[in-house]
Amino acid sequence: MQRRSSGRRALARVQAEVIHCTRCPRLVLHREQVAAQRVRRLTRPMFHAIFREARRLLSEKENPA
Repeated sequence: MQRRSSGRRALARVQAEVIHCTRCPRLVLHREQVAAQRVRRLTRPMFHAIFREARRLLSEKENPA
């Protein structure tokens, strides 16, 4: 579990660097445009169906028959 935790910290560090980086004007512009747009990729019923399926799969993994 220790390795996963350090991997998450490393990923969070990289994510923070990318989010706050201003060296590439194109990336900054793209980031700002994406942040300003509200895109609904998943409708509410689809999201809940996917969430239910994920919970079922996790439950099966934790409690194999």
